[in-house]
Amino acid sequence: FDVRLEDGQGELRRVQIDDHQLELRSGEWSPWLRDDVFGQPVRFRVRALADGSVYSTPLFQDPRAPMHPFTDDPALLAETFRDDMYVVEPAGWRVADDRDLRGALFEHLVDVEEQHLQAAQRLVEQLPAWRLLAHVFTITDRISHAFWRFHQPEAYAPMPADELAADRTRVESAYRVVDAALGRLLATLGDDVTVLIVSDHGFQAEAEKTWGWHRPEGIWI
Repeated sequence: FDVRLEDGQGELRRVQIDDHQLELRSGEWSPWLRDDVFGQPVRFRVRALADGSVYSTPLFQDPRAPMHPFTDDPALLAETFRDDMYVVEPAGWRVADDRDLRGALFEHLVDVEEQHLQAAQRLVEQLPAWRLLAHVFTITDRISHAFWRFHQPEAYAPMPADELAADRTRVESAYRVVDAALGRLLATLGDDVTVLIVSDHGFQAEAEKTWGWHRPEGIWI
């Protein structure tokens, strides 16, 4: 991308990314932006940081042209993509290595989870004859990879106390986000539904990589 940053008036920061011209305050997110990379449509957002720089999310596949479409029903695809209610998510959690980007990463992943939840709720309401719904909450995986060293600091090399305190509760917060989202999804589904909550793995410390990593044990409820 061609990215240009200019000082704005007061707290505003002018950002130009290719043909996108934005004015953002410190801590403010842009809307989802569309662009092309090597001829492929992509989606992304940016956030203005306090030091005057800009954080960009990973590049997402455009929901109108995903590499692996989740349905071959044109009407369902069109409905899902209406109002940009669905994003095809990459991981992108390794930016947690940069202390200045951790807050933005957490906010970004919370927003992706919200969009996925709203997409599932809308599809349930618009397809009343559904018989099987599979919905994936991804934030617990992404956040556990990125922030497990703060969740279980005794398994890793010591870090400054202020750095630990700033991100100590990220993993717990991600589970609270999912717990609230699951409650909203269950309310949308109604009572006459059998619900299975399944994880394909748990998490554990992997000090050699400074990340959290997969543990074979998961859950089945």
